[in-house]
Amino acid sequence: MGEDGYFMLLLAPGASADAAALHRDVVAVIDISGSMSGAKIEQAKAALIQLLGSLRPTDRFRLVAFSGGVRRYARAGPKRRLTGAATRRRGSAV
Repeated sequence: MGEDGYFMLLLAPGASADAAALHRDVVAVIDISGSMSGAKIEQAKAALIQLLGSLRPTDRFRLVAFSGGVRRYARAGPKRRLTGAATRRRGSAV
């Protein structure tokens, strides 16, 4: 069968009439340790790209990567909204 030790969990609220009006706070947590090499890290990258593609300009996004320690890819303080330029670049950084 498959390999034990990793999973992906996606939680999303059900469809709602006001869904377009909601601003989402999205935090992606990704394991970048050596155990994620090869196909596992490629699958994680593909999932992250898919997630980034679903973000709207009003959404807020943070990326947290961990291995032996934790790295946050956002400045400290309040989360920032995506600008038009950031929205266009978001997939190129993965």
